[in-house]
Amino acid sequence: GSGRDAKKVLQTRKVTGLKVEYHPRDMNYLKRMVDGVTTGSDAIEVRYTGSDFGGGPLQNVQMFLAVGARANTIGIKATIGEPYTVSGEVWCKDIKRVTNLTGSSYSGSTDEDPYMWSDGSISIGGATKANVSEWDVSIKNNLERIWGFPTTANTKTLYKIPEKARDWTGNVTFWFDETTEYDRLIAHNSTGSTIVFTLSGSKTVTLYGATWGKTSIPTKPTDLIELKIPFVARSGSLA
Repeated sequence: GSGRDAKKVLQTRKVTGLKVEYHPRDMNYLKRMVDGVTTGSDAIEVRYTGSDFGGGPLQNVQMFLAVGARANTIGIKATIGEPYTVSGEVWCKDIKRVTNLTGSSYSGSTDEDPYMWSDGSISIGGATKANVSEWDVSIKNNLERIWGFPTTANTKTLYKIPEKARDWTGNVTFWFDETTEYDRLIAHNSTGSTIVFTLSGSKTVTLYGATWGKTSIPTKPTDLIELKIPFVARSGSLA
């Protein structure tokens, strides 16, 4: 080839991961993504057939195993008229094609209805809010890929994926009928607010020490006062 082109392309380090998105029917896998796993990581099993994609060349069952899986970022979103959506960016040590799947399922039975917006509520500082049209919560585990010399020759997979400090952020979209509530909401509070997002029944996402961030106020006389206000929380928990 040309003297300006590479002579060879070598594989150095193997980086694998998954993008996950689903409508939750329980809190099991969401908790595992947020809180981590006692044994250090998950093994995620993926199974599909050609019929899952409307036929085509993938008529046989395809099975993959993602080992050493940890969620780096997790998103939870609620919108009026829609089921709750959970998304995640999952880092893995490796992804392999396998012939058998033997693990447990944490996503809930597909025969069950997902949590709907009408099943839940939101409270701020102990007061339930009806003037909310949308909210989202983002959790970042701040993972780091650690590489080490392999114990087996020619192995290019990761050594460990440790979790570091965890971040809790999000947004809440409000309709305001008057300015008193808006002024109270954005007033600086050194201890922050406790926000409880209820998905269904006793299934909750609770944020502690939440402080509201920068927003812009509509300026036209004909504009309704709908504001999407970001927040940063000190910590959080799932129940």
